[in-house]
Amino acid sequence: MTKSSDKELLRASFKLEYPYERSPGPVIGKFFDELSNEVLVGTKNSKGEVFVPAAEFDPKDSEHLSEFVEVKNEGVVQSYTWIKKPRAHHLIQESFAFALISMEGTDSAMLHMIANCNENELEIGKRVKVVWNEEKTQTIRDIKYFEIIDD
Repeated sequence: MTKSSDKELLRASFKLEYPYERSPGPVIGKFFDELSNEVLVGTKNSKGEVFVPAAEFDPKDSEHLSEFVEVKNEGVVQSYTWIKKPRAHHLIQESFAFALISMEGTDSAMLHMIANCNENELEIGKRVKVVWNEEKTQTIRDIKYFEIIDD
């Protein structure tokens, strides 16, 4: 068997993509619709637990969820990662955090961004609130980011 050197290999850049449209379905669709109205909704299970973002099934026992409940646009930071130097693909081009945030009255956490603060101001347990995007797209981007609530 003959081994080829790297110089002999033919190489060509190729970007593989599959353009498509998808329907988010009735549960996430309602979640996105309500975001465009600056309202956060979750789904509630038979035990009274609330999940945000709205979930179609309970992550613990697979119970089908169809009851929607409105929740406050404030929450608590459960964990975070500080992004000191954002890259070109990030939606925020100044230092910010990716965080898991439990919205008030919910039993889950959602991943989003926290901006308009310094790294030393942010900590687990800190209260934050939604900052809405002016332009609505009926996507998670209707939430521009979260910011710290002053104590």
